[in-house]
Amino acid sequence: MPGLPLTVPTAALHWRECRQASERAQLEAFIAATYRRQHGAELNQFAPRLYGLWDADQLQAAVGVRLAGDAPLYLERYLSEPVECLLARELDTPVARHALAEIANLATLRPGLAVPLIRHLIDSLVAEGCGWLTFTATAAVRNGFRRLGLDVRRLGDADPAHLDAHERERWGNYYLHRPWVMGGDLIKAWRRLDPSREVAHPDGPAPLTVTAQGCHHKVDPHA
Repeated sequence: MPGLPLTVPTAALHWRECRQASERAQLEAFIAATYRRQHGAELNQFAPRLYGLWDADQLQAAVGVRLAGDAPLYLERYLSEPVECLLARELDTPVARHALAEIANLATLRPGLAVPLIRHLIDSLVAEGCGWLTFTATAAVRNGFRRLGLDVRRLGDADPAHLDAHERERWGNYYLHRPWVMGGDLIKAWRRLDPSREVAHPDGPAPLTVTAQGCHHKVDPHA
């Protein structure tokens, strides 16, 4: 993901998931242009779900989401085992794969837009019942999440050796920034962004009762 600028914007912004093919094409073009400008990358694959942040009818920022319960995650090609297993060990708690979301394709037009983008995205994912997040991040992105006060952990290196030569070439100079695979507790992040939620929602989202694929954990309520 490109770097995260953190100056709070003053414009009235509107958040929504793209539903129409024409709107999705607009978000894909915006993301591709951002990665081309920042990394010399030529992206032609995007997350199955895309969200945009708009100022009136002008797209200001975009981000993609891939749910781990639907299919293997893009970032798992860098890992030797399912990402929920690594995250469970790092956090010392069971992690349900169906409640894990991968963030991808993050792109912003100007300084400050990452903050409302991340806030809206976290709210949307928690509302859907997601409890965990994972993503690939350069140092700029890692610092951006941490400056928001979010606890995200390193799960491994995003080593381009796991990609074929053609795919490595498409990413331009992105891998020169030594990205990491990272993950964290989405509910803690949701509460951290608004401490009043500790009182209003002490138990977080609805309890999860499944076996996490690949890790064989029985999942307790995620308080």
